Amino acid sequence: QVPAGSRPLVAHTAERLRDRAMTVGPDGNPYGPEGGAIHLMNEEQERDHVDMLKYRLLDRDPTRRFKAGVAMAAYIADQMYLPDEMELHPAAVLAEIMVKPKTHKTAVIDGARALAVMGEYAVEYASDALGQLVNRGDPDARFEIIRAIQRVGPRSAEKTAHALAIAVIDDDLGTPFLRYQAALALEVLGRAAAPVAVESLAKAVADPDTDVHNQACRALRAMGDAAAPHAVPALVKAFKEGGFELRRLAADALKAMGEAAADANVEFGRSLRPLPGQDPVVRRKAAESLGTMGKDVVQKPDRQRDLARALGDPDEEVRRAARETLRGAGCKRALNGSMALFDPIPGATRSP
Repeated sequence: QVPAGSRPLVAHTAERLRDRAMTVGPDGNPYGPEGGAIHLMNEEQERDHVDMLKYRLLDRDPTRRFKAGVAMAAYIADQMYLPDEMELHPAAVLAEIMVKPKTHKTAVIDGARALAVMGEYAVEYASDALGQLVNRGDPDARFEIIRAIQRVGPRSAEKTAHALAIAVIDDDLGTPFLRYQAALALEVLGRAAAPVAVESLAKAVADPDTDVHNQACRALRAMGDAAAPHAVPALVKAFKEGGFELRRLAADALKAMGEAAADANVEFGRSLRPLPGQDPVVRRKAAESLGTMGKDVVQKPDRQRDLARALGDPDEEVRRAARETLRGAGCKRALNGSMALFDPIPGATRSP
């Protein structure tokens, strides 16, 4: 939610882009309302402005084409006053100019901000260029490129996920802040990015920067079971050895993977013991996560004992989670507490 009296960043950016647009008509005379502020135009003037910009996109001068593309960003985002057909989409114009080696940093930044404003409407025309620019240029430009990918969204994954996977682990190319932003973008891309990004995110779970390794866990959670084959060992290690927040986030990611993360069940079972200084939220998440790994996992004698002991946990939420997991797996005997499990469970074999 946006606090009263404030506006989203993208709305501010869109307004600035409009105000910075050229306010000179084809005849060279001032265009629009007095003072040249685009956002003060009435509807008729805005329609005329879009029509003018449509032709500017075809200008021989790349600077004029680029400025027209930037000025069109807010209209594209709002889907307002647009013609039925455009020979060139503004996002395509911006992308073509941004990837040229000699394009100035300022233009790359302005173009990326304009593409961010366009959001999903730019995906078809600019995804390839954004992918090329993720690991090129200085940190300021790269930040704006990555932020644009976050706004363009999951459909850009085919063209951008590989570059983001490089950025999330490459110390030489970026800073912890850029690695964090790359992980954030991969979370936005979600499952679509999994085939090329999971291995990098699994490595980033061990990043020395707190924000980076936490965000890597969130990205893996967004990918769900698609991330399991490569990510489970790294997440189990983080759950076992990390601090409170990392352990919680690792548990969330493993929970999202469900049965594909069943190899984590032993560590989750161990964590259910309420040792001094242990986080009750971690115990609750462990009990809940076991419930997503399938009945076969929960019905293992050792897991039943772990969960039955958790029924006596000092934290009410841990007790509730353990009870629901046992009930969901049909472990009626274990619901009576760990004392009820002293005798062998008929037909069960002890898990390793």
